[in-house]
Amino acid sequence: MTRWRVYWFSQILTGLLFKILSLVSRFTLGAMFFSIEAKNRENIVNLSGPLIVTPNHKTYFDHFFVLANLPLNSKLLPARGIAIDYLFKIPVLGWVLKNLLGAYPTYKGQGLDVSLRDPLKILLNGYVVGIYPEGGIRYKPGVHPVKIGVAYLAAKSKAPILPVAIIGAEYFSFKIFLFGRRKIKVVFGKPYKIQDLMEIKEHYDTKEEFNAMLARASEIIKNKIEELYNKNA
Repeated sequence: MTRWRVYWFSQILTGLLFKILSLVSRFTLGAMFFSIEAKNRENIVNLSGPLIVTPNHKTYFDHFFVLANLPLNSKLLPARGIAIDYLFKIPVLGWVLKNLLGAYPTYKGQGLDVSLRDPLKILLNGYVVGIYPEGGIRYKPGVHPVKIGVAYLAAKSKAPILPVAIIGAEYFSFKIFLFGRRKIKVVFGKPYKIQDLMEIKEHYDTKEEFNAMLARASEIIKNKIEELYNKNA
């Protein structure tokens, strides 16, 4: 079995697991786990790579909330995610992230050219990358300021961006996971290309000019997710 088939199979299984947990919640009238509801799923019908999937980030389970709402035959699978470095140092979990789910570490502090080198290759080869624009978990409600990583990938790869809003997972904890009576909404926006919304040159004379472009693009990326979040919260 090739690595890509392993990633696909593992993501299908984890998505099914979270679908089952959502069904248990419904059958127990919310006494256990959480329900998951998808909105605007028509926006992902027949969607395929290259694509950058960009949810806001509320919990360690956000990746699985999204997977649970993808059809089994979705062309978005497997989506290669990016996770914080220390998770890869945890025994078993780090192995699962790398070898079963196909995630990449962030290589924090080494610069975008290093930390996003592998995800960029994935996009240039026509596949799907999932990345949290906020750069980490933000427990409080709302969409928080975003980092420039997504803008970097979009500018370099010219891949479309799929905005996704995750609502209802604020202040999530293990107790809430089990007995929180939460209703998680996963809202899919319409894919767009950042190049259609602002000018992005092929070459920038200075790093400052390039970073200024990334900052402007990042505001657009944030606004797209924020519109979904505020409309459906």
